[in-house]
Parts: sequence; C-alpha cells; structure tokens
Amino acid sequence: MKAVLIDQGSLRTAEVPDPVPSAEQVLVEVRAIGLNRADLSQKQGNYAHLGNSAYRVAGLELAGEVVQVGDNVDRFAPGDRVMALSPGACAELAVVDEHVALPVPASLSYEQAAAIPVAFLTEHDALVTHGQVGPDSDVLVTSATATVSLAGLQIARHLGARRIIGTTRTRHSRDELTRLGATDVIDQADIAELVLECTDGIGVAVTVDHVGGPVLSECLTATAIGGRYISVGRLGGTTAQLDLDLIAKKRLSLLGVSFRTRTVKEIGEVAQRMYADLGEALGTGRLVPVLDSVFPVTQVSQAQDYLERGRPFGKVVLAVP
Repeated sequence: MKAVLIDQGSLRTAEVPDPVPSAEQVLVEVRAIGLNRADLSQKQGNYAHLGNSAYRVAGLELAGEVVQVGDNVDRFAPGDRVMALSPGACAELAVVDEHVALPVPASLSYEQAAAIPVAFLTEHDALVTHGQVGPDSDVLVTSATATVSLAGLQIARHLGARRIIGTTRTRHSRDELTRLGATDVIDQADIAELVLECTDGIGVAVTVDHVGGPVLSECLTATAIGGRYISVGRLGGTTAQLDLDLIAKKRLSLLGVSFRTRTVKEIGEVAQRMYADLGEALGTGRLVPVLDSVFPVTQVSQAQDYLERGRPFGKVVLAVP
C-alpha cells in the first residue's frame, strides 16, 4: 500500500506492506484523514508515535470503510463505515482496535467524519469526564477558534451549560463562535477581568484551556472557588509561574487531558463514552464537525503548511480517492 511516512522532519510517500489486523482489530480502507497540530509535532519527532508500524506512518485520525475484521471482532463487519483516533492514519489502509473505532452516522461524509475523533473525544473527556459540566454550569473555553475548541463550545451547549465564554484574538470569528454555542466571546488579552465581569465576580465552574503558559494565571483567576481547570492544549507555551496560594484559597482542581499516555484500552473507553453521549446528536446535526478545507492526500505537505500558517477555522482534512 501507499503511505505517507515521517522521514527526518519531512514527509514522503512510499510503498510499504499492508497492515494485518490482530484478532481485536479491523482493517480500514482509509477515505479521509483529519489533520491536527499534533501532526506538526509528530513530524518533528516531538509527539509520541503510538502506532504499530515500523515505518512511522503519519496521521492521527481517519474515516473509512472496514474491509477485514479480526477473529474476535463482533462490533463491525466488512462494508461498515468507521471513524477513529488512529496513529498511522495517513495511508491507504490502517488497522484500528474495534473499541476505538466508531460508526460513522449515515448523514455524514467521510470528510466530516474524519474531523470528529480527536476534537470530540478530547473535548468530551475534558468537559464531561473531568469537568463534570451539566445544566447551569458556567464554562470558559480558551482559544475558541481552535478546531477542538469548536467542538467544546458545541458540547458545552449540548450539556446545557448556562454560560459558555469563548476567548479569541480575532473579531471576524465572533458571530460564528456564538452560532456554535458561545454565549459570550471575549478578548484573549483580558481573560480574568472579562470573565469575572460576565459572571458577576464569581468566575466559571470549569475552564478548558487550549493556550497554556501565557494565560494560566488569568485562567486560574477566572475560575470560581471549587472550580476545575483542565489543560488540553499548549498553543502558547508549556510553562508558567503557578500561584499555589491562589489554588489553595480557591480549592481549585488542576487536571489534564492527553491521549499520548493512554493505552488502547483506555482510548477505547473514552471513545465509547463519547459516542454513547454524543453519537445521536452527531447523526442528527445538533453537533457539527466544522470543516475549514479539504486537500487531496497527494497535497499532504501543502495541507500541513496551511494548517501551520493559515489559521484555519475548523478542521483541515485530506481526502483519499
């Protein structure tokens, strides 16, 4: 099969042996691949490669058609459409654990489906499993125009959150963020002041942070007594000074979300929880994977360059003919 390989900081297409599914895996003919900022780190060797290929196949999420199932697989059959968080996704064929793979709703294209796994698994894990967001919760989502954040806004609204505050550095995206679920869109430069103003000085119950270092102090100040701060992304940096007295006085919980240190079994559990909660809403259009652009897989390098420099609003996807 053809696959896009990571080779000393660059990408190249090469012929490699077809993967063979184990007893608990399905073999998927890949039809679309979602791109993420983690792909850029993966290319530079800064993101753990969890795939089972010795060839360092690029890609982290896919959608496609099952063409073969392992002996112990009972959830899928050849011909089923699936989507999955799957290292080694950027290839004509990929193997996926049956519990990590999720059915693609009939209403969605492969390109739309490929935009779901990373964003919706990440934000569901942050907001539901760790944040315990429910009706009447106030939620802050930083860098709200990031692809995973767009899923987070929608999920928070779906959960019935009372106030959903999104931060942005651009003005043109505010109407779109409101349409997707934000009740308030604020300037990322003044998070604490504006969040406290929106919440009558109380702060939010849950902060889902995709920026990291530069806004950590502001986010902790904006989080209410007894609230939860959840680190998802570090777009702005990985380090910051931490005010331990503030954490103690507010009795804050600091939590993190990542798939790099999870086992396949653990990722499967996250996937099943997300789909049980959100699968119907994704199928009926109440939750929408937001696409920015679709490139042919032959233009993977151009697509990654666009992802890095173009500030897309929504997912950049590769289509496989």
